Amino acid sequence: MKNFENVHITGAAGFIGKSIAKHLAIKGKKVFLYDYRNTFLNPDLLLNEKTNFLTSNDLVLHFGAYTNTRGEEWEIYQKQNVEYTQKLGEILKKKGSTLIFASSASVYANSFIAQPPEKLGNYARSKRLS
Repeated sequence: MKNFENVHITGAAGFIGKSIAKHLAIKGKKVFLYDYRNTFLNPDLLLNEKTNFLTSNDLVLHFGAYTNTRGEEWEIYQKQNVEYTQKLGEILKKKGSTLIFASSASVYANSFIAQPPEKLGNYARSKRLS
């Protein structure tokens, strides 16, 4: 596996992001943490080519997602999960950076086969479409 200079983690306040960040820091990696919670870098910085400093020797671990279970309007999930992931992928492709994207088991809806988006709730649907 390539020895990445920097590791950028979206969803750094979540369980997976926090756990992986801690492990990488112990291993001596330079880790940048992004989350919409105010103690982290704002993830939108990665979407702006003027404010991101990604190189082809950087790895982005994309664990961030809007996960509210109260059933908000689809547009929130569309913007925060689907569109953000697509824009991030486009920028990383231009920069030559590597992306690892974590989806969710919820896209399977209690099955072993990924379900069509129309059969899923808003969160699972947005992760399936990302």
